[in-house]
Amino acid sequence: QGLATEAATHVLKDGFERLQLPAILSWTATLNTRSVRVMERLGMSPAGEFLHPLVEGPLKPHVLFRKRSGR
Repeated sequence: QGLATEAATHVLKDGFERLQLPAILSWTATLNTRSVRVMERLGMSPAGEFLHPLVEGPLKPHVLFRKRSGR
């Protein structure tokens, strides 16, 4: 339904416009392809991968995304 993308669009706008953040980071389990697609639709760029220190099992590998202000 696009609700996650719509909500995240508003959060990004608020972060960049009202809070004047230079960049916003987002991460999810690598296996969470739906969340990865949302980040891609938002124009976020992959910024690396890491093993989440608080998660065990198949959800431990995570992907990090970043969007910079003005992009």
